[in-house]
Amino acid sequence: MSNVELASFLEPVKVGSSPIHPIRQAYKMDGNDPEPDMRASVGLGTCNCCDYFALLDATLVLIEETNLLWKIKDIRKDFAQDQWEKMKDQVLESQRQENKLKVYGSLLVVCRLAKALGDGVGAKALASRASFWLVYSESADGDDLIFFDRLKGLLASDLRSALTGEVVGEVEILPAGRLSKRLPATPMVT
Repeated sequence: MSNVELASFLEPVKVGSSPIHPIRQAYKMDGNDPEPDMRASVGLGTCNCCDYFALLDATLVLIEETNLLWKIKDIRKDFAQDQWEKMKDQVLESQRQENKLKVYGSLLVVCRLAKALGDGVGAKALASRASFWLVYSESADGDDLIFFDRLKGLLASDLRSALTGEVVGEVEILPAGRLSKRLPATPMVT
């Protein structure tokens, strides 16, 4: 675990299996062979965690790609509108729980990574306040945006109550295009 190099996890951020921008990179957390797996590198198993993290100013940003809009559209087509309205709360609760677990798991991975990095600049940056960004690639309409707004509010409330506002700050649900504009062109590497 002491030979962990943060730079080995740096890669272009992909949403929907395509890079969002040629120079927008972040640190991949849940790699698959042949990619390095940050969880295994810090001595953990396959815990739930976000896809990436980035370091922006004094903030650790946890980034999770979602195909939630696709899932919702798939569910909607199989049910009448009144049935969908009843199921919407179940889908919301499922997504709420899934993403909370990913944030908790990601923070565990980051803590272990900071320990492995020792006293360097990277370890100090990893100890900063965290934000959570849930990113989607599809275009969202009015109903989807209302659903996302509810999910965002619930996640923010849950994360801040469990971890306090000092640990988790911003919670955002945004399209891949906005993510591309918000990520730095040159990520911090230690």
